[in-house]
Amino acid sequence: LHGLPTDFSLDFQDLNLLYNAPDAVTGSRLDWSKVTVDNRATALANAEITDTTDFSVSGGVYLNVKDMVIGAGEFAITHQTGLDLNDGNDVELYNASQLLISLSDIALFVGDGGEGITADSYFSTGFDFAGSLATGKAQGFYVGGAGLDIAILTEDSESLGSGTSPRTWTGLAAEVGRMTPIGLPSDVDFKVSDLEAFYNVDAADSSRVDWKALAQQADNIFLLDNTALAYLEAATEFNVTGAMLASLDNYAYLSGSMALERRDLKARTEGSSVDIPMSALTFGAKNVRAFVGTGEVDKDNNGIVDADAELKTNNAMGLSVTIDEMALALLKPQSLSSGLSSAESYFALDASGTAALIGVEEVTLEGDVNILINQGRLAASGSEAAVAPAINFKGGAAANSTDYGDVSGLKVKTGPGTTDAIILNFEEEIRKAEGFLNLGLSEYVHVSGNFAIEKAGTPINVTLADTSTVNDVSLLRIGASNGHAFVGSGGPYWTADLNNNETVDTDEINEAAVGLVLNDIAFGLALMKEQPVSDGSPAHSFYALQATGGGELVGIADVTASASNLLIQVNSGTDGNGGDATVNFITTFPADGSTPAGMNVDTGDGNSIQLAFDGALTSVGGQMELSAHDLVEAHTTFTMTQEIVDVNYGTSTGVDLDDADLLLINLDLKDPDPNTAID
Repeated sequence: LHGLPTDFSLDFQDLNLLYNAPDAVTGSRLDWSKVTVDNRATALANAEITDTTDFSVSGGVYLNVKDMVIGAGEFAITHQTGLDLNDGNDVELYNASQLLISLSDIALFVGDGGEGITADSYFSTGFDFAGSLATGKAQGFYVGGAGLDIAILTEDSESLGSGTSPRTWTGLAAEVGRMTPIGLPSDVDFKVSDLEAFYNVDAADSSRVDWKALAQQADNIFLLDNTALAYLEAATEFNVTGAMLASLDNYAYLSGSMALERRDLKARTEGSSVDIPMSALTFGAKNVRAFVGTGEVDKDNNGIVDADAELKTNNAMGLSVTIDEMALALLKPQSLSSGLSSAESYFALDASGTAALIGVEEVTLEGDVNILINQGRLAASGSEAAVAPAINFKGGAAANSTDYGDVSGLKVKTGPGTTDAIILNFEEEIRKAEGFLNLGLSEYVHVSGNFAIEKAGTPINVTLADTSTVNDVSLLRIGASNGHAFVGSGGPYWTADLNNNETVDTDEINEAAVGLVLNDIAFGLALMKEQPVSDGSPAHSFYALQATGGGELVGIADVTASASNLLIQVNSGTDGNGGDATVNFITTFPADGSTPAGMNVDTGDGNSIQLAFDGALTSVGGQMELSAHDLVEAHTTFTMTQEIVDVNYGTSTGVDLDDADLLLINLDLKDPDPNTAID
């Protein structure tokens, strides 16, 4: 192509031109693929010139801008007219036209040092675009195996009334096989693979074409079957997916698959059956692995940071973090219709992952966590945003499954694969983190167990033991289960999790360990605090705890000391002025169907502990056993209870005590021989 600036070149090769001229009277075009002469097909039979073809041009293309932007590949441009279509969604057209631009097998370099890639060299047989960059002094970014499809659909202007502009829809789909930097320092690397991008531009009336539906229609009328547009749905506005691997100074590494998408959907909030048009921006990730440390981290060169077990085999040392799967959704109403009085925003997250310290001798630190969040917020009012009902994803999907991508919830893509997705199926507000933690320090310390932390999004009203009420109280629930701890020597106490059940089993214990062991620890803890009051008066605060478990000395010959069936119960609080105040959980959390009165605290293992206190309480109870060298032996059941009581000594003394602190201790001694009674 001549006449361009001297630093801009555009070359074509192997051009193929198709043109179908309309009849001058009727404006109609022939379908040359079906035309015969004397019952014989013409030379145009295989040229794919149909009655909708206006023109088509294709071939090879080379672009060079100042030797800084160099691109080459195959292209095809086709214009069709006389198209009748119905995408099954909102777009139905007659006599429409479509311009389709396709680029394929694209190689692109952006940077310096690409002078060796000329038009002549590219069009020569066997030329290696990427190889020529690697052997030279090029610095920049290389993109290989790329493709781009753009379709522009326009309705027939002659069928519209005077002064009415025709609507236009645009679909864009891009694919990048791989993207990598060229000429970076040897200790810096960054690679992107399987990158896909989709953009669905709506018309003036906000309607979008379902390009996927058009591609699925018979006979490939719209020439979309073999393009990436065949995957672009009407509900999607913007979508990007891909995988990456980055490393810096052979010290920090990051890899994984990710996806970003914007789509429109009809959403329902908690407790409502009204469909509200919303814009949803989703971000998903899968198998995202990060490693900070030293050693070989991608031994098989597959572009993915190796799993923890492989890192240990590779003699790597550092911190490994993995996001197994993550789905994030941000939603906003498209307008303030449907009774909305102010701008609202909604946030949902479902994420799970692990973290581990790798290759540090005699130190074990590993765990996993699952985070669940679904919440709504009104526009900021004062210092904080007010709470709004959360999105009911399950209810919205049941009524509008096409918008959501699945009948059970919102389908959030997490990578380029067809099965890379998470379904967000929240029905109500939740803020919860749960998981498992394992800590070991040489032979001396071991702590492990499941945990769960949950925060109530909306402040609650509580009833106190004296029947008064306190409003706007924040609530934080913390639970744990399968808890084990060891302090001593001769460890590690927990040798290995042989059956991967995240609990200490008998066949996984080191019998040579000596020290104190705590077993089967479980607890439910509730922390509550009154929100700041308008008159500035002190705020109430409350806490309640119920814990169970046991402990024993291990590894000491002829000495036994153990505590079992331990039960700790505490219900306390303050009114902010130094006075006592406690929550009545029975009246604050009444029975609901088969659920008894009281508050449940998740302990992280699928179970929960119920707090069902109706007043102030501090109590510890359990069983103890002690024996030493056959000289001392004791078996006892004990309880210790602290209560606040009113004491009346009688009229003869004239002394009364209000809110007295009473400690009750009960010991029930047992003979080692259960058949022998103790007098």
